[in-house]
Amino acid sequence: MTEQPNWPEGHSAYVSSLVEQLETRQDFTITKMDWSTGVIVAVKIK
Repeated sequence: MTEQPNWPEGHSAYVSSLVEQLETRQDFTITKMDWSTGVIVAVKIK
């Protein structure tokens, strides 16, 4: 989820927080893809 010029002020912090939360969850596997605006695929495993 790459920062975009049309994001409102402060939105980048929300995105960073969400990504950090997803990275620490043990019941999901995530893949960050460097494509287009940035894509994260999350799969629930437990």
